[in-house]
Amino acid sequence: MRNHFVIFILYIAITSISLAQYEGVRDHPAIKRYAGSEVSHFEEVAFDEFYLPLGDVSRFDWSGSKSEEKEKELERLLSKNIVKKLQGKVYHYVYDGPKGRSTLEVFRNYEKAFTDAGYILLYKEEKNQEGLRRVASFFRTINRRGWGGWEDPELHPWFYLSAVSPKKDTYIALAVAGRRDEPKTQLYIIEPREMEMGLTAADMLERLKTTGHVSIYGIYFDFDKADIKPESEPTLKEIAKFLNENPNINVYVVGHTDNIGKLEYNMELSKRRAEAVVKELTEKYGIARDRLKAFGVGPLAPVATNDTEEGRAKNRRVELVKQ
Repeated sequence: MRNHFVIFILYIAITSISLAQYEGVRDHPAIKRYAGSEVSHFEEVAFDEFYLPLGDVSRFDWSGSKSEEKEKELERLLSKNIVKKLQGKVYHYVYDGPKGRSTLEVFRNYEKAFTDAGYILLYKEEKNQEGLRRVASFFRTINRRGWGGWEDPELHPWFYLSAVSPKKDTYIALAVAGRRDEPKTQLYIIEPREMEMGLTAADMLERLKTTGHVSIYGIYFDFDKADIKPESEPTLKEIAKFLNENPNINVYVVGHTDNIGKLEYNMELSKRRAEAVVKELTEKYGIARDRLKAFGVGPLAPVATNDTEEGRAKNRRVELVKQ
C-alpha cells in the first residue's frame, strides 16, 4: 500500500512539472483554446511534412510501424485526393479539460469558432467511432504525432475535423476525445511554406567580417530537445564549408530561445543545442574541436519582440560569433 502511495505522489509531481512547463504557451492566432482548458503539450516544428485527411482514411488499418503496404495505401489516398500532403511549419497543441464538459460540447464550440472565422470545412467524422480509432492510428504512424491516453469512444465519443482558412495559408486538424472525467483536445495547425535555404559560406564570412556574428535559422531541433533534425544538413554543410575555407577563424556557437517557458530551462536547453551543433560539426564534418566553443543564452539576447509568433521565430536561432 505504501508503494502505491509513493507512486501516486510521484505521478502527481511529474504531472505538475509537465503542466508547469507549458504555462507560458500562447494559443495560435488561428484559434483560442476552449475556456477553462490547459495546455498539457506543445510542439512547434519550423519545417516538416504533414498528411491531412480530406476524407475517410479509416478503411485501412494504420496501427503499428510504417510498412510497404501502408506506403502504397498512402499513395492511393493521395492520388484520390483523400489525403493532402502539406509541407511547412507545424504546431501541435494538446489541451486538457475543462472537467465536467462533454467531448461533444467542446468539439461543437471549436467547430463553430472555425466556421465563424471563415474556415472551410474539408472533412468531419463523428459517427464512425470505431473508424476514428484508425484515424488516430493514421496520425500516429504517418504523421508521427499520436493520440493516446483516451477512454473508449463508447464512454466518451470522439470527434475529428480538417479545415482550411479562406486564404488557404493555414490548415487545421482537430480531434476531441474523452480522458477520464475531462475532454482532451488535439489541435494541429499547419502553415505551408518552402524550406528555408539558409546562408551560404560566403554570406557567413561577410557577416562575421562586418558584424562579428551571424544568425543561423536553418538548424532544426526536435521539440524541447537538443536532437538535430535531418533537414538541418544543408545548413550544417555550409557552416562546415565556411570553417574549412577559413581555417584561421574560430567561432563561439551560441544557442538562443524565445521567452516561452522557464528561464532556467531555456538557458540549459540553448546550451545543449549549441553543444549538439558543435558535436555534429566535429564528428560528422571533421572540424577541429578547439575551433568551436558552445554557449547558451536562452532568451537573453532577442533580435525581435517575443509578443508575436513572428518575433519569437526570429529569436529561436543559433549564432556563430567570431572569437
